[in-house]
Amino acid sequence: MTKIPTPTEIEAAAKSSGRSMRDVCTSAGVAVSTWTRWKRGTTSPRIDVVERIAAAALPARAKRKEAVHV
Repeated sequence: MTKIPTPTEIEAAAKSSGRSMRDVCTSAGVAVSTWTRWKRGTTSPRIDVVERIAAAALPARAKRKEAVHV
């Protein structure tokens, strides 16, 4: 089973690649306010939203997932 990345892990990955969370959210098609509510613990995201944000912040993760589906 694949570990679901935490908001802290996603932010660290975005930062290490020189991207802002605003850019990551835009790439993932997720509102920054949705990200902020998840990060604060106000809401819990659906798994598809986590996957989109993680793929936008962690490009290597997205490539591994694509390779599995080929």
